[in-house]
Amino acid sequence: MSCNAAKPPAKSATSPARLDTLTETKGLNHGDRNTLVFIFAVLATAPTFGSWTLTAGLAVAFGCALLAVAFGRCALQLDRVSVLAACAAGLYAFVKVAFTLAHSGWAGAHTLFGFLLFLAPVFLISVLRRMDRSDILNVTIFGCGFSALLAFPVAAYQVFWMGVRAEGGSGNPGVFAVLVLVMGSIGALNITASGGRRFWLGYLSWLAMVFCVTLSGMRGIWIAIPVVTAIVLWASVRCLSGATIRRVVLAAAASVAIGVGLTGGMIWDRVAELSADIAHITEEGNFDSSTGRRLLMYDAAWSAIMEAPWSGYGIYERMDAVQAQVPAERLHLVMYSHPHNGFLAALLDAGVSGLVALLLLLAAPVVIAAMADRDEAWGTRMAAALILTVGYVASGMTNILFEHDLMDSAFITILSLIAASSSLRNSKVGSQSAIQDYR
Repeated sequence: MSCNAAKPPAKSATSPARLDTLTETKGLNHGDRNTLVFIFAVLATAPTFGSWTLTAGLAVAFGCALLAVAFGRCALQLDRVSVLAACAAGLYAFVKVAFTLAHSGWAGAHTLFGFLLFLAPVFLISVLRRMDRSDILNVTIFGCGFSALLAFPVAAYQVFWMGVRAEGGSGNPGVFAVLVLVMGSIGALNITASGGRRFWLGYLSWLAMVFCVTLSGMRGIWIAIPVVTAIVLWASVRCLSGATIRRVVLAAAASVAIGVGLTGGMIWDRVAELSADIAHITEEGNFDSSTGRRLLMYDAAWSAIMEAPWSGYGIYERMDAVQAQVPAERLHLVMYSHPHNGFLAALLDAGVSGLVALLLLLAAPVVIAAMADRDEAWGTRMAAALILTVGYVASGMTNILFEHDLMDSAFITILSLIAASSSLRNSKVGSQSAIQDYR
């Protein structure tokens, strides 16, 4: 994406970004146009329709890419970026599956097929690499720009008309909040693109993201909003004038003030609920609340981890180990399938190996973006990678990280797109000589 150092409305004549709209087809063949439209559609509709588009879209893309490589219509890319992405995702899946099978045998092996999605990056990157890097990055930012905008009316309807917390098409407020936080914030990076329409798309994407995450009621994700906002502002500093940035900050502050006025009741209710939960725990020893159940599980999970720090318990037996550490009178409070902390879950599943594999996977987008050439898109790409990692870390503190089809699909999809959009100095990967065209 190209940056206009003066102000957002003017489009640079030398910009490599050809996708101010998806109707721009100059220089693109039919297959590439279809691929870009597919990426746009999957990203834009993910929070609204959930698995119907995101997981299904990733599965279809993975299958097509695998067949293209298998039948020699696309060369397998094995540069540092694709290898790092493939190894990080593959290692995480291998550790999870291996330790689970070691503890539980083959009885539940069929439920582990979801980890096959973690093998997708190397094949997806190989197919995507035949296209221009700027096109991949642009359609990623552009598609994400519509994700929160499309999700907002659904979230508003669920909260103000149905009287439930916003969950979009995910069926879960926590998953919805993470998807909107990550994709809406990446969409906010449209402000770094040249062209007035992209600038305002970015601003509206950020605004819709803030509203959707707030309406989800996920307090653990709320704290990530200032962090991802700071990342977006960091990326925009090199692209926008100081006056423009000040106007954006003032507009954002005004928007937040209005938003607090509209949703302040919900925010206050959730904060008051947290305060009441803490009071019940400290004064009465009552853990029968959202906060109390989590604290009870965290303490029990850590005790279980200390008994098997290297081997873990596998996915199917982890909560049995946790529940064994809980007094009988409180056992009904921890009847869940996971401990509501992604890092504790990794330790429970596969010991220290599981945690290391998880940390490597979370770090992969940032490392890949940092390895790329310092071209004009480097800041935007790095910001997208940081947003992805920050969003998932925030989720993992109080909820799940992976092992949910939408959480897995979103991370793998965006990781693959970031990797495919990264160019390496002195690398021939992506040239016509290195890729077999399969048009």
